Amino acid sequence: MTTFGMFVKNPEPGRVKTRLAAAIGDAAAAQLYRGFVTDLIQRFRSTGARRVLAYSPAEAACREFFTQQSAGSYELWPQPITGLGTRMRQFFEAYGPEPVVLIGSDSPTLPVGFPNVAFAMLKHA
Repeated sequence: MTTFGMFVKNPEPGRVKTRLAAAIGDAAAAQLYRGFVTDLIQRFRSTGARRVLAYSPAEAACREFFTQQSAGSYELWPQPITGLGTRMRQFFEAYGPEPVVLIGSDSPTLPVGFPNVAFAMLKHA
């Protein structure tokens, strides 16, 4: 079974796209990030045999937001409160050893076929 995962954050002003927010404001940065997430969830809705949104923070309101966004097409996995590398390792441990492809949510133009190329490459690794 192949697993496609995406690390996502609750699009809350002041907590996402903070460097960009310095130039355009917290609300505009959060709105832009929300658009990124909404688009990515839709575009990758059929990628992999299993799809997982690894959400942060691990709070009820955030889980509810991503439950609505996923519309049943993704499992939800709360990211642990630790460094990025550790969170990624724990994600791969939770969903491996079968092929797992994980992306971030800051790649709104990532071609939809790229994860499938990665899955194909992982069959030979």
